[in-house]
Amino acid sequence: MATNSKKSPAVADANPPTKSTAVVASPDVRTEGFSEAEVNLATALQLDLMASPDVRTERAIQAYNMATRHMVEAGLLLLSVRADVGAEAFAAVLEERGMAKQRASELMRGAALVARLSSDERDRVLAMHKSKVVLLANASSAVVEAVLDDEEINVDLLSVRAMRERIRDLEAATTDLTVQRDTAEAEAEGLRKQVKRGVPDRQDGVPLVVADLRAEIVALGKKASLALDGFHGLASDLQALVGTDAAHEWADATLRLAVAQLSALAVQLTGELRYYASARPGEDMVPTPHSYLTKQEVVEAAKACAELTQVHDYERALREWEREQAKPKGKGRPKAKPEAPAAAGGAA
Repeated sequence: MATNSKKSPAVADANPPTKSTAVVASPDVRTEGFSEAEVNLATALQLDLMASPDVRTERAIQAYNMATRHMVEAGLLLLSVRADVGAEAFAAVLEERGMAKQRASELMRGAALVARLSSDERDRVLAMHKSKVVLLANASSAVVEAVLDDEEINVDLLSVRAMRERIRDLEAATTDLTVQRDTAEAEAEGLRKQVKRGVPDRQDGVPLVVADLRAEIVALGKKASLALDGFHGLASDLQALVGTDAAHEWADATLRLAVAQLSALAVQLTGELRYYASARPGEDMVPTPHSYLTKQEVVEAAKACAELTQVHDYERALREWEREQAKPKGKGRPKAKPEAPAAAGGAA
């Protein structure tokens, strides 16, 4: 059989030189979608295109994942150089090598992020796309922790854009919580200072600022109790209507409305109980001797509760009167408007 000394550049010699390390492409991959120029590039990069598709795919994934690792390595090296030569000399080194300060900072932030993670989190982040690592590096520590611990989303499946939006939302929420925490701490510190410098000029010895808080707690508790008593009174009227031919449908629906309102209050009450208990986590909330009102506070609470009851009854009567005014006027003398008690202030 005739031989041709001129071989295709894409076909390897049957007995290649032992000293050569170049890997040439397989003719099997020269399809319409893979050009000769790409074959030549693969040869220059010493990529083995004769390997099976599975092997080449695995190699591609490894190369893809190495992008983030290389970014972190570059950041670590830059961090070490800056630590050795100082910030001013480091800036000169970057300028000499043509690297922008912004890009160097980005690389170093990425390395610093990965360095402070646990080993499991480190492996997980190193497997991410480098754009996602840059986003995490620019986020606060609390947001990074929230993103990595979020069980509702799969960060690996998120697009870069979706992850950017998720981080933005978490940053906003974290800022709000920080403001609320700082405000609460400032208010608590103010109360502590008031208690410390307050002169206990009450006969029962309760500090003034504490006495004000206790009086407000008693007042709010009384108002809540009055509201629940009002619900109890309405229940009798509703139960009398349920089952009647004329009003059953509306009465039944209104009864369900009342149950929904009370359920919402129960949820709110449960939340408030947990919030108050969180001030002393793990502590038993059984009242202590100082939890009970002093004799002076009992007298003050009795007066306040009596006034609140008068105001509550007046407001209920006023609402009833206003509803009557909205109805068509019948014969007879109009009902007089309820008179506000002195405790109502200018409520009328």
